[in-house]
Amino acid sequence: MWRSHSTTQPLIFTSTMKKIKNSVYPVPALVWSYNLKDTHELRVHAYTEWKGRETKLFKAPFFNTSDNGVCMGTAGRQQLIKIDSNDIEAIMHNVEYAFYHTSFTHGSGDVTVTPLQKLYPTLLGKTEFPIEELIAIKKFTVNDLI
Repeated sequence: MWRSHSTTQPLIFTSTMKKIKNSVYPVPALVWSYNLKDTHELRVHAYTEWKGRETKLFKAPFFNTSDNGVCMGTAGRQQLIKIDSNDIEAIMHNVEYAFYHTSFTHGSGDVTVTPLQKLYPTLLGKTEFPIEELIAIKKFTVNDLI
């Protein structure tokens, strides 16, 4: 498990994501959880204030995500499986790279206050993700991911 600070990232959308351009968008601070040994399951959650294990988690504001994990789709899961499990930095880099360089293809339900189809076009050219758009996951903290 690791975290990344808020930043901007290039995001790629399939043609089914009408009205959303492939471009650079702001993303909030995120907590990443990746099971390298068994299922190779990836979970991504947003956070607004880091408080260690007590950090409150929010739904990740992306397509292809849910509270239970990420649909990796075309991410090349085999490349992730081949990562040397002793090289933590490589694992983190490759997982984030795969996540951001895979086409977002399908809806995820209500993961932001404004539906993603309407929210993303308003984020073009911005550098900060509007944290007021994040939806908290009730009683779910970093401790629950451990």
